[in-house]
Amino acid sequence: MRHLICGDIHGDMFNLNDIFNLAKKHNCQKIINVGDFGFFPNIERCRQFLDFCSFLISDFGIQFSFVDGNHENHSFLNQFSGEVRNVWKGIEWNWRGKIFDGICSFDGAYSIDKEYREIGFDWF
Repeated sequence: MRHLICGDIHGDMFNLNDIFNLAKKHNCQKIINVGDFGFFPNIERCRQFLDFCSFLISDFGIQFSFVDGNHENHSFLNQFSGEVRNVWKGIEWNWRGKIFDGICSFDGAYSIDKEYREIGFDWF
């Protein structure tokens, strides 16, 4: 299986669309985002982003998973359990420490500017 590895999408639909087009161009079957995807389903704008990602998964026929970074809603993610964690309409979460496709995921960095950011506006 051919993978496209990316990171720091931060809930940006334009970047996400470009990533899916790049994956298609290079015949990738799976996209793995390695942190700061923008998983905040408690925020309307982010739900629209997640729905758009689900649409692209279906439209392109490319699998999508992400490793959580420091810009995700960890409280929401931590409610999931089990080996496969499909957290949003085809979007799979590869939690920290999980081994998937022969790859081990690790923790993200501490956000040094967190106190100056507003969740849902400039922090995802």
